[in-house]
Amino acid sequence: MNIGVLSILFILVACHQPRNVDMPDLDTGSEYLLPFSIQDSVNSGDFSWLGEEDTLLRHFTNLLQKRYQIEDEHSAREWVDQMNQAGVYAFVNGHTAQGLSLFLDALEVSMEFGIEEPYTQANLAMLYATVQDYDKAWELSEQSLHMFEEDAQYEEALLMLGNRLTCAMGASSVSGVEWCLEKLDSETYDTLPMACFSQCRARMFLGLQRKDYAEALHWAKASLHCGPNSVDTVAFYASVFQDIAMAFTGLEAYDSALFYYDRCLSGYQQKQYWELVQAVREEEIRIYSLLGKTERYKEGVRQYMTLSRTLKEKSIRSEQQNLDYVILQRAQERKMAELHYDSVYKGEIIRNQRSVFFSLTALLSLGLAFVFVLYLNKRRKERLNRLLYDKTRKLLILEHHKRDETETGTEKAGPDENTGDLPEWESGKPVLPAGQGSGSKNTASSHSLPMEEKQIRFIEYEIERLFEEEECYTQEDFSLDKLSKLLNSNTTYVSRIVNEHFHKSFSALVNEYRIRKSCLLLEDTSNKGYTLEYIAKLAGFGNRVTFTQQFKKQVGMTPSEYWKMARKPSRP
Repeated sequence: MNIGVLSILFILVACHQPRNVDMPDLDTGSEYLLPFSIQDSVNSGDFSWLGEEDTLLRHFTNLLQKRYQIEDEHSAREWVDQMNQAGVYAFVNGHTAQGLSLFLDALEVSMEFGIEEPYTQANLAMLYATVQDYDKAWELSEQSLHMFEEDAQYEEALLMLGNRLTCAMGASSVSGVEWCLEKLDSETYDTLPMACFSQCRARMFLGLQRKDYAEALHWAKASLHCGPNSVDTVAFYASVFQDIAMAFTGLEAYDSALFYYDRCLSGYQQKQYWELVQAVREEEIRIYSLLGKTERYKEGVRQYMTLSRTLKEKSIRSEQQNLDYVILQRAQERKMAELHYDSVYKGEIIRNQRSVFFSLTALLSLGLAFVFVLYLNKRRKERLNRLLYDKTRKLLILEHHKRDETETGTEKAGPDENTGDLPEWESGKPVLPAGQGSGSKNTASSHSLPMEEKQIRFIEYEIERLFEEEECYTQEDFSLDKLSKLLNSNTTYVSRIVNEHFHKSFSALVNEYRIRKSCLLLEDTSNKGYTLEYIAKLAGFGNRVTFTQQFKKQVGMTPSEYWKMARKPSRP
């Protein structure tokens, strides 16, 4: 079937004469007769072999619907073959754009399924040659020619050589014609009967290019004896008559040229190739003008104008049909794409959407769980801070009560102003700050140097008085040296007493009093307008960082958290 397709297209290409050849115009007139009668073996417009009689658009619609049902290479080959047949059917009926689109679709499917299918490219090459896109036709015919030669399909390859020859003649390329002629004269093609016509036609063209019209006429007439090289005998001989008329025109034998042009016209009219009829009519009009045949000239012009109007109407109808086909093709492609989307991709998209939904749900659940954990930690920390705050507050209240008792005792007895001796209470020990030990019982015995008991008790009492009453620790630069000067003693002696009596270092003692002072300041509602930096300075700390570190170390929470607890009412 593909060979028939190629043959029909080749007839149309062969009948379409080049326009750029440097030669006189066409017309007929000769006494030369064929040695046999012309009988059309096949009507090139009969496409009953398509398998069904149907309208063009409906047939194309069925093909487009099958496009998205191709699943394997076998079905792809069948579809490509049907597209090639439909493309030829559309082209022969004047629907060039539709035929080109069908051939391109067939080529696309062939490439998609990796089908080595040279017929589609061959059909495209002949179609491009017919619409005079010779560069594209030359390129495609070369590809299909190589594929035919590799498969030893030399008859099909010969058709591609004829197509390339038409391209070379249409482009007035002498080198291209010589290349085709050299190929045709090779042993591969010289023995094929169909090569005779192409060889004669190539030599006829070279004769016209050299303006050797006698040689051109010789080879044009010789092509008659080659016999029909296709199934369309009428179209074949009409093209040969046109070549002979061109040669006679170059020899200025206008009567002979007109004779062969008339015979050419009868063949083209029989096949209804109206574009070619118009071209021949134009050449006849030109010859009538040269011969001065006014009546024939006027009649030819009238027929030419009538034919031009007919062709214009046909062109408009063809363009409308092409437009209808393009609209149909786009609508069908969109419909098939939607069906293809529903059947193949919609399920996948739904699965992807589900996976995205589950992923987002999982992330949201993790986020909520994380927020819930943070909330639980916050609540646990708040409860812990509340416990620490309540404990610290109870200690402060207890310390306040002890301090009141201590102050009451000191009103009854104090140090002797003359001797400096401390009073002896019922317990025989001085009152110490809250949380402090009363000192070691064997204080004097623990020193390397013996110290008097009264002097030690006096210094201990003075240290407690300076810390409790005068709040000397609130000075930022308060140090052991300053404390020693206040006690009129040396630093070593005072440091030893602090360590043995309070069971801690001097700096720890100062920080403990400062933290207690800061707690009292934070508890006082009148200080709510102050900043933590100011509270730290009032308690004796030099900066907020040291204050925060020492406060958290002793209380268990930061000053800001303690202040927050002091402002919030205690919950049961």
